[in-house]
Amino acid sequence: MNDDKINAILEQNTKLHDLCRQQREVIQGLLEENTRMLSILSGTRNKIATDIKKQETTQEWISVNDRLPDIGAAVLICRPDRNNRGRQIVEQGYADVNGWWRVYGTRTKSVTHWMPMPRPQREMR
Repeated sequence: MNDDKINAILEQNTKLHDLCRQQREVIQGLLEENTRMLSILSGTRNKIATDIKKQETTQEWISVNDRLPDIGAAVLICRPDRNNRGRQIVEQGYADVNGWWRVYGTRTKSVTHWMPMPRPQREMR
């Protein structure tokens, strides 16, 4: 084998070595990014699980200006008492169409807040 062929093979081998090193660096970068994303997703999943657990144990009133329940879903509603200024009434009702609420067979638009119905009492053992 002559020197030119040997030099060509060495040069090609060096290029392949450099290419492999570059690919290894890219793969290492992707693995690091994947690890970082998994950490973020794990933290997000834990936060969501904590938020769900908090919502299950503590219920808070939701303003109708912030969010509405699904139409027809039974919820607790809060509305002003027409007969006693400053007093609020808590009743069961559900959101109807066009901003109306159904409460004990009547329709009203005076609902200010709502919250999901609590879970039923667990059977005593």
